[in-house]
Amino acid sequence: MLIKKKKKVLAVDRHAASYKVTTITFPTYIFSYMSLYCLAKSKSKSKIIAELVDNWYTAMKEKEPQEKLAQDVIELSIESYKKMKLRNPTYTLIEFREELRKELIERSLNAMQVNVIIKGVV
Repeated sequence: MLIKKKKKVLAVDRHAASYKVTTITFPTYIFSYMSLYCLAKSKSKSKIIAELVDNWYTAMKEKEPQEKLAQDVIELSIESYKKMKLRNPTYTLIEFREELRKELIERSLNAMQVNVIIKGVV
């Protein structure tokens, strides 16, 4: 039988606390092929994508560690502040840093990453 038994609606995902959800949009031809592949191989799309992302993460964290990425964000933020300051001379660094903090949190950075970036914007 190809159809799997449905999961309970109120089932608890034991990984929920340590995982986050993101949405990915694929062209129809990729999605259709992936659906066929998953059915033929009894694999879920989530597992296939998780494996690909995990491999990407392993390769990228060596090439571009968090410290370098944080520094890149700091430099982009400083340039952004300079441009905003030119348009509005009364705009303060304190205001900018507070807005930046909110944006970083909205973009799902963790508290340590946010603090490193905010402290670097001087």
